[in-house]
Amino acid sequence: MTTAERIEARGEARGEARGLATALLQVLTFKFGRPPAWVANQVRLAPAAQVVEWTTLALSSATLEDVFTEPVVEGSASG
Repeated sequence: MTTAERIEARGEARGEARGLATALLQVLTFKFGRPPAWVANQVRLAPAAQVVEWTTLALSSATLEDVFTEPVVEGSASG
C-alpha cells in the first residue's frame, strides 16, 4: 500500500466514524433528549466500532445512563 493509499484509507475511516457519530448523537437526542457535552465529546472521539456498539446499546436501553457511565475526573473528591 502506498503512502497516498494509507492517507486516503485513514481519511475514509475518519469520515465513516464521523458519520456514525452524527447518527448516534441524533438517536440519543431523539430517545433521551440532548446528551451532555461529555457524552457528545466521547462519541465524536470514539472509533467507528465503538460508536456502532453504543448505537446498538442505545436502541435497546431505557436511559442514557444504561449506555454511558459518566467519566471519573482525576483529583475529584469521592469519599
